Amino acid sequence: MAAWGIAEAQFSEVVEEARNKGPQTITESGQEVAVVISIEQWKSLQSAPTPTAKQPGIGTLAEIILNSPLRGTEIDFPRLTGHWREVDL
Repeated sequence: MAAWGIAEAQFSEVVEEARNKGPQTITESGQEVAVVISIEQWKSLQSAPTPTAKQPGIGTLAEIILNSPLRGTEIDFPRLTGHWREVDL
């Protein structure tokens, strides 16, 4: 990604570079402050789905457990046998 100083950037040139070569970074005093991208890239980013907890298959741990296909089944987990180590608290 090319970097342009804010004082040196000719807007039309920066836009043309964004259209032909991809995102162009704008800097001010050596710090990145903005990015210019083509409208095609912008539209692609706008139409891309953003992950949220409300999407199917994604949720909180509690929702995942409550919606588990194993919920309500009679799974018997055997107790561990053996000696437990004493811990001083």
